[in-house]
Amino acid sequence: MNAVTPVVRLPELGRLSRHAIACLIGVAPFDDESGQHTGRRACRGGRRRVRTMLHTGALAAAHCNPMTQAFCRRLKAAGKAHRVVIVAAMRKIIVILNAMVRDGKPWEHAAA
Repeated sequence: MNAVTPVVRLPELGRLSRHAIACLIGVAPFDDESGQHTGRRACRGGRRRVRTMLHTGALAAAHCNPMTQAFCRRLKAAGKAHRVVIVAAMRKIIVILNAMVRDGKPWEHAAA
C-alpha cells in the first residue's frame, strides 16, 4: 500500500469520524430498503483511487498482517463472502489510519 496516496488524496484524514471517512472513500454499507422491501447493503461512491489502493492493501494485509488475518478469518468463519471480508478489511484499515492521524500516533501492533 502506497502511504502517500491517502495523505495526498484525503486531506480530510484525521478530521472526520469513522463513518464519514468510510463514506468518503466508498466502503460504508448503505441499505436498499423502502417500505416492505428489504434489499442487500452495498458500498458505492467515494474516491476511486484511494479505494483501489485500500483494496490492494487489504488483500496484502489479509495474508501478511496478523491482526487483519484474524479479523478476516473470523468473518469467513461467520459465513461472509470473500468480497465482503475484503471490504470490511478496507474499512478497518482506513478507520485505523484515520485514528492514527487524528491522535498523532504511530502504528502499534496490538497483541491478539
